[in-house]
Amino acid sequence: MTEVWKSQAKKFCSVCKCWFADNRASIDFHEKGERHKAAIARSLRE
Repeated sequence: MTEVWKSQAKKFCSVCKCWFADNRASIDFHEKGERHKAAIARSLRE
């Protein structure tokens, strides 16, 4: 018997305005990324 399809949870980063998977590995990868770091620097300058 096949398994029922289940949607993966997503998390929204309000700093970068992007979505990514809601798991520890994806959160860490996103927060250490250049796009996120640049967005934080931009928001602190404003």
